[in-house]
Amino acid sequence: MRERLKHKYALSEQGVNDMIKAVIIVTIANLAFMVPVGLLYLLASDILNGGIPSSKLPMYIGGMVISILLIIITTYFQLCGKWSQKTYTGREIKKDSIIIFR
Repeated sequence: MRERLKHKYALSEQGVNDMIKAVIIVTIANLAFMVPVGLLYLLASDILNGGIPSSKLPMYIGGMVISILLIIITTYFQLCGKWSQKTYTGREIKKDSIIIFR
């Protein structure tokens, strides 16, 4: 797979490594943003069924805390990670620049 990415996108070895890391962290970040939606669905379901049972309250509080932590961690890795300051070809870029791929 690495060789295929390398040839298809004309990447260096470091570029392939960075691209794979980026794909993994973006996938994890997308999953982290889906957790609160699932919690909201469960909460709405409980509210429509007559109220939130006290036995499920720790699940909702824990789920909210875990969701917030996951979002903060994945956002940190996307924006502040060591490899986030390079494009997937390995060239240095400015932190405040915007890159648009077409």
